[in-house]
Amino acid sequence: METPDPASRRRLSMEALAVVAAPALVQIAWLEKHGVVTDEIALDFDHGFRMAERLVEEGLLSSDALPDVRMTDSIFEGMTRDESPGRWTTAALISDEGWSHVTCKDTSLGWRAGEWLPRGTEGLAPSPSGKPRAHADSTRDHEA
Repeated sequence: METPDPASRRRLSMEALAVVAAPALVQIAWLEKHGVVTDEIALDFDHGFRMAERLVEEGLLSSDALPDVRMTDSIFEGMTRDESPGRWTTAALISDEGWSHVTCKDTSLGWRAGEWLPRGTEGLAPSPSGKPRAHADSTRDHEA
C-alpha cells in the first residue's frame, strides 16, 4: 500500500480531529452520512494520532498540538479499557463523560486546530462543523 503524501496525511489528520471535536449532533450526522458506528470516530482519530509526530517533523503540524492529541488518545484508551458497551453508542456522544471531555470547547482539539498549523495555513483547518474555517468564520460573522 502506498504511503499518502504529507498534504494528504495532514488533511486526513485534521479531518479526524474535526470530527472528534465536533458537537454530538454533528458527530451523529457524520455517522449517519458514512453509515458507520460510533467507535469509528475514535478509530479515525487513532489513524490521525499515529501520523501526528511525523506531521510535526514535516512542519505540517505545530508541536503544540501533541499534548492535546496525546490527552485525547489517553481518554479514548481509557474508554476502550472500560468494558461498558454504552460508551460506544450514539447516545454516549451526548451523555458520556469521555466524549464530553474531548468535545468540550475549552479542551477540544478542533477548536485549537488552527493554532497548530504552520504560519500562513491557519485558515485551512476545518472548524468543528467540518467546514473550512474561513467559510465557517465568515458565515458566523454574517449571522451575528
